[in-house]
Amino acid sequence: TIWPGARSGPSTSSWPWVLELRRLRDLRFPDQSSDRAYFEVGTTLTANHAHAALFGVFGMLALTVLVFCLRAMQSDATWKETQKFVRVGFWGANVGLALMIILDLFPGGVIRLWDSIANGYWHARRLTFLMGGTYHKLEWLRMVGDVVFLLAGALPITLGALRSVWKRDLSPTA
Repeated sequence: TIWPGARSGPSTSSWPWVLELRRLRDLRFPDQSSDRAYFEVGTTLTANHAHAALFGVFGMLALTVLVFCLRAMQSDATWKETQKFVRVGFWGANVGLALMIILDLFPGGVIRLWDSIANGYWHARRLTFLMGGTYHKLEWLRMVGDVVFLLAGALPITLGALRSVWKRDLSPTA
C-alpha cells in the first residue's frame, strides 16, 4: 500500500477536492496566472490595484454615504450652495485618482513588471532602479494627480462638509 492504513491506495471518493482544484486552476482567467502574480506582487501594479479598487469603489461609497448624511441636515435652498462644493469635490477626486493611475501607477507598474521578468524580481526592487530612469520620473509626475486630488477633490468635499455642519437648518426628527 502507498499510505499506512490504506487498502490499495487512495480512492477517488476520498480526494475529489484535488480534482476540483485542478479544474478551477484550468478555468481561471489569464490574468490570474501564478507566474505573473509572482513577478507582479510588490510592484507598483499592486499599488495601482489598491488605489483603483479600494478608493475607486469603497472610498467613493464612503463619500456617498457622507453626502447622504450631510444632505439630510439642510433644506433644499441651503443644499444648493453646498452641492457645488460636493460636485467639484467628487469630480476632483475622480480626476485626481485617474491621473495618479494613468501618469504613474500603471505605467510604473508595467515598467517594474517588465524589469522583474527580464532581470529578476530582485532587480526591480533595487534602489538604483527605483531612483533612476523613467520610473523615477513617473514618480514625480504622480504629483499632478496628487495635487488635483487634494485641491480639487479633498478640499472642496471638506469645505462642503464643514458648510453642511455650520449651515445646518433642519433639526433631526424623532
